Amino acid sequence: GIKVLFSEAFENNSVLKSIAKDAKVTIDTLQPLANLTNDEAKKNLTYKDIMLQNLKKLKNALECNGI
Repeated sequence: GIKVLFSEAFENNSVLKSIAKDAKVTIDTLQPLANLTNDEAKKNLTYKDIMLQNLKKLKNALECNGI
C-alpha cells in the first residue's frame, strides 16, 4: 500500500498532514525547482542535482532501491 505522500516544497500541506495522520503514512517533499531554499542556492545545486534528489526520494518511497 501507500507509505508516503508527497508535497511540493513551499506548499501549505495542512490538509496533507491530516490525511497522512489518518492513513498512518509519512510525508516527504519534492522540490519543483521553482523556488530554491537558501541552503540549495548556497550549494549552487543544478537542475540535475535537484531532480536526482527527487528521484532518490521517489525510489525509496516506491521501494525501487535496486534500480
